Amino acid sequence: MAYLDPESDVLTLRVVYDGPAGAGKTTNVRVLHETLLSARSGALCSPGSTQRRTEFFDWRAFDGGFLGRHPVRIHIVAVPGQWSHRERRRLLLRSADAVCFVADASAPVALQARMMKSLLGMQPNMAAKLVLQLNKTDLSTASSTRDFVAELGAPPGTPVVQATAHENSGVAHTFSMATRLATSSVRDTVANMDLHSVSVAMSMTPEELYEEIQALESLSWRGTDHDADNSWSND
Repeated sequence: MAYLDPESDVLTLRVVYDGPAGAGKTTNVRVLHETLLSARSGALCSPGSTQRRTEFFDWRAFDGGFLGRHPVRIHIVAVPGQWSHRERRRLLLRSADAVCFVADASAPVALQARMMKSLLGMQPNMAAKLVLQLNKTDLSTASSTRDFVAELGAPPGTPVVQATAHENSGVAHTFSMATRLATSSVRDTVANMDLHSVSVAMSMTPEELYEEIQALESLSWRGTDHDADNSWSND
C-alpha cells in the first residue's frame, strides 16, 4: 500500500507482478530494467535467490513524476510463483497498489485460474488494481485470448495485454497501465488522509524487506491455514 514519507514527502507506490512460475514475471521486470528504465538510476536485484527461478522477489525501484505536490517513487516487484513460496507471494501482494497478473497463454489454464481466484480474495478492491498480461502469445500452443481470459476468471473489464515479454512486446504497455491504476487508486487517499502510517514496510530497502520476510517465516508461517491458496498447487 502507498506510503508517504514524513521527512522527504516522497510518495511510494508498488506495482507487483504475480502469476505462475515460468510465466514471465521476472522477464517483464528485467526487460523494463534494460529498456524503459535503462536511463534511470537503480539496480535490478533478487535477494536470496540462488536458482534460476525467483525464490523471494525481484526488485527494481525508480523515481519519476509527481502526484499532486508529492514526488513519486515506484517499486516494481515480482513475486515467486511456486507453491512452496506461497506465503512470500501473499505478503508482497498485500502491499500492492496495482498488480500485473502474468499468465502463460501457452500453458493449461486450470492452475492459473486457481491463482487468480486466490489473488482476488486477498483484498476487497483487488479487481480494480488488476492488469492481465497474456504472455507467450507467439507460441503455437497459445490459446485464443477470449477463451483463455474467460477460463482464467479475470473480472469483467480487466485490462488485457497480449505480450511476448522476452521480445519486449507488450511489456511497457502492461507496466504503463499498471502505474495508471496505482496512481488512480491512491489519488483520492492522498488528497483526503495522512498516509504516513499506512505501510511503513514500503520504506524498506530490498535487503531490509528480504530480512523481514526471513524473520516472519522463522516465527510461525509454516503449518498455518492458507485458506484460498490451498486450492492451487506447485507446477
